[in-house]
Amino acid sequence: MEKQQNLKLIIHAKRLMAQDTTAVLKLLNTSGAAKKAGLKIMGNAAVQRWALSNWFADDELYGIFDDQKLIGIIAIFCNDNNGELGYFIEPVYQNHHIMTRMLSKVLQRTACHTLFAQTTIDNRASQRVLENNHFQKENVELTSVQYRWVNA
Repeated sequence: MEKQQNLKLIIHAKRLMAQDTTAVLKLLNTSGAAKKAGLKIMGNAAVQRWALSNWFADDELYGIFDDQKLIGIIAIFCNDNNGELGYFIEPVYQNHHIMTRMLSKVLQRTACHTLFAQTTIDNRASQRVLENNHFQKENVELTSVQYRWVNA
């Protein structure tokens, strides 16, 4: 665990499991940050729970917690050692370097060899998170920037 002095909170990351389903669904369905990041689960409650159970079984899904409260998610969708990275954190926790530190810890644990991430061209905060975690800029387009990370 890590003490975040600016917010006077205990912040930590852990792998999400089936028992976290309710908290994850609540965060995904109510968070403006999740919607902005493009993470949403469609369908009724049964379909949402089914989709999450597949995420828990097949992918690396980490929760960022303020004590016991889920405040963000880091998701790694890995296939044949290559994967995609997605993440978000609630706005009140942004700009305190929390995501940079939590992503660093998750990258140390991932089984994926190469990760790709994409952010909008105007999202400098997310770009800094990636760059501070040794992602290399691969491509810049009109509206987005693509990054690549290779596990050393």
